[in-house]
Amino acid sequence: MVRRMGMKKHQQQKMIGIDLGGTSIKFGLVSSGGEILRKTKRKTPASKNFEGVLAVIQGEVEGILQEEGLEKKDIYGVGIGIPGVANGKGEVVFANNLFWKNKPLQRELEIRLGIRVKVGNDASLAGFGEFHFGAMENTRNALLLTLGTGLGAGVIIHGKVFHGSHYLGTEIGHMIVGENFYDCNCGNNGCLETFASATALVKYVNHLLDAQEPSSLKDLREGQQKPLTPQQIFEAARKQDEVALKALNRFTRYLAVGMANLINIFDPEVIALGGGLSESGELFLPELRRRTKTMTYVKENNPTEIVIADLKNDAGILGSAMFVLKE
Repeated sequence: MVRRMGMKKHQQQKMIGIDLGGTSIKFGLVSSGGEILRKTKRKTPASKNFEGVLAVIQGEVEGILQEEGLEKKDIYGVGIGIPGVANGKGEVVFANNLFWKNKPLQRELEIRLGIRVKVGNDASLAGFGEFHFGAMENTRNALLLTLGTGLGAGVIIHGKVFHGSHYLGTEIGHMIVGENFYDCNCGNNGCLETFASATALVKYVNHLLDAQEPSSLKDLREGQQKPLTPQQIFEAARKQDEVALKALNRFTRYLAVGMANLINIFDPEVIALGGGLSESGELFLPELRRRTKTMTYVKENNPTEIVIADLKNDAGILGSAMFVLKE
């Protein structure tokens, strides 16, 4: 399927954007005008082995070229977003979901593919996708927060992906915003993503249920073989379940704290919310906007817009493709 994202004029450049995750790898052949000409997905090898992942990527890229009747010279470059820290030399410094440290991803892929490769953080590149073709289009300074298993962020400053001086910045999910009843996977206590993520939402509901607070979710948890999901919690909130509402209120309150801090620091034109939790944004977006406004330094008529992201699962593919073209 071809996805058209408001292409202004026909352009000939083609890139391959790759969104590398712990469970799947998404690929897209993308035009410089924002068309996804071909989209595929492959499972990430269960072992997460570096060589195994390289082999999957090489095979799929070569398969896309063959299916589309393209040669390597027809591809401007390959952009890849990874769930971790990548330095400016294309090396993966750390990616905990893949169990990788100090892996020369760019160099090894360029050797295998014979095509230019650029590597960046997945949330940062998803933000670049939203900046070019989605909810952050026509801005200069904007942020994407990805509300999923954790909380990732893409920060765009003056139209460029902001990485920080050492490519260690924009870890907004690890901004300390309070004290929590459990520690973050990073080893600290009080990280924003331990209050405002899918994992945080489920953990807090379980915390309340373990304290014997009455809820329909208790019977649901005990009657199924798998853990509660955010979707089940949101559905209970729609039915005015007290535990679900209490958890949603806590999620919204702390996310507003984080967003007010971001507005005070960056003064962005837009903060877009992506990730799986954003699909239930109607439950928390109005209250999130209200709470955020009460905590910003400039409270009256603060111009930052808070919106739901547009591109969903295509943001990473589009952003990775544009990263290799524009950065």
